[in-house]
Amino acid sequence: MPPRKMHRGTGKPCLSQMAKDGTVWVEEDIEMPSAVANHLCFTAQARPTESAKRKITSVLQIFLCLLDVGMQQTIRECTVHQALRAGLEFGNS
Repeated sequence: MPPRKMHRGTGKPCLSQMAKDGTVWVEEDIEMPSAVANHLCFTAQARPTESAKRKITSVLQIFLCLLDVGMQQTIRECTVHQALRAGLEFGNS
């Protein structure tokens, strides 16, 4: 096992483990975020753009932006399969 590393700025050793492929996993202290993590924080407000406000005119359009037809079909197939496994009859509508 590699030597123990120290948590940033704490002087306390952190736990680390080596995987079979040689990857070293190090437990990080999340109480003190790094400067890089602070720099990468997303600060914009969540709201639709002006273009989206003009183009999207119905709830259905919003729904289709989130779940395309292929995803809907997969969800439906999985739901029917689970219903059949549970012994329930599920409509084919």
